[in-house]
Amino acid sequence: MCILVIAGCAGSRLCAESGEIVQIRLNDVMYSNMEGAGKNLSVSVAAFEDNRPPSKHLGSHKCQLAGDAYFKLKDRNLGQGVSDAFVSFLKKSAFQVTPASDGAVDIGITGKITRFTAKATRHFFSTNAQVDIVMDFTIENKADNSTVHIIIRAGGTNDVVFFNPEDMEKFVNEIIQISFEKFLKRTEVKGKTLRQKI
Repeated sequence: MCILVIAGCAGSRLCAESGEIVQIRLNDVMYSNMEGAGKNLSVSVAAFEDNRPPSKHLGSHKCQLAGDAYFKLKDRNLGQGVSDAFVSFLKKSAFQVTPASDGAVDIGITGKITRFTAKATRHFFSTNAQVDIVMDFTIENKADNSTVHIIIRAGGTNDVVFFNPEDMEKFVNEIIQISFEKFLKRTEVKGKTLRQKI
C-alpha cells in the first residue's frame, strides 16, 4: 500500500456535483525505473480481460454536501487501456514488444483485471481517495512451453484538502505504475524465458 498527500490547487472544489460523471484518462506513455529488466526478450501482449463485476463506473465520489458523483474511464475500455499502458511500460524496461498476433516471440503475456476501483469520500476537512487494483498475469514461455501465473495487488489512499478530478486521475495512473513495477520485481529473465522469482 502507498499513502500520498496532494495539496489542493487552483480550480479545486470541495465536492463534485451530485450525479456528475468525472472522466479519468489512463496514461498512454509510462516510465520505468527498471530500464534493463527485459534484456531484449521478445514478448507479445494481448488486450487485458476486464473480469470485474458488472458496473457502469470505476467508483464514486461521496459527499454529504452535494450527493454522489461517479468516476468513469474516458475514451476506451479498461482492458485495452491497461494493456496499452503495460506495453509502454515493457518497452521502457527493454522488452521487445510485438503485436499479439505475432507467434515468433519468446513469451506471450495475457492479463485479467479482477479489481479496479477508484473511490473518494469527502470528510469535514479533506477528501480521502482510495484506489485498489488486482491483476492476474499469465506468462507463456515458448522455449519450454512453461506457464507462470502471477497475481499483482496494488492500492493506496490519498488525502487532499479540495477535490480535483486531475488528482484522482494522477493517483489512478500511479497505482497502475506500481502494479507494473511489482510485476517486474517478481519476475526475472532466464535465457529466453520469464520466470517468477523464488
